[in-house]
Amino acid sequence: MPTEPSTTRKPVTQPLTPPPELLAREQRPRTPLPGWWRWALLAAVLVLAGGVALLLLRSNDPRADTRPIEVVKGFAAALAAKDADAMLGYVEPTVFRREISPEVRAYVEYLEAVRFDNPRYELLDNDGERAHVRWTATMQYTLNLGDTRKSGERTIDTTFELTKFEGTWYLRNAKLPDA
Repeated sequence: MPTEPSTTRKPVTQPLTPPPELLAREQRPRTPLPGWWRWALLAAVLVLAGGVALLLLRSNDPRADTRPIEVVKGFAAALAAKDADAMLGYVEPTVFRREISPEVRAYVEYLEAVRFDNPRYELLDNDGERAHVRWTATMQYTLNLGDTRKSGERTIDTTFELTKFEGTWYLRNAKLPDA
């Protein structure tokens, strides 16, 4: 079957008709909120403003901050675990910490066993930047001095001075009781 070119013409198409104009939004006059909505909105704003004011204006009581006590507890736990690195982690990050690091590590090697009975921690004062914590306990220890071993029991009554550095509390000083 031979293919013959078609002699029929394509029907004439006209340009597309433009789309109908977009319907403009109806401009209705705005009705005010009902009375109860106004009161609910006002109450929500007042509650939010009161919460923000309470949060910003309340006085932060440093005496309620227990973090200095937790630092002393952590130091005591590190001492009981004979972990010199953990003990030094509680000391203020200054040159002093680097200076005492070898001594602390040497002393910890002499500790064969150490245990603290009846520990008590008391926050003496806290101004938000410096704090004093009193630690009392009964320490039972065994020292291994190479040729000799020494065991004993001793009462601990120490007041630690702590300082806050970049939001974290560190041990700065320890005051031992007068003998």
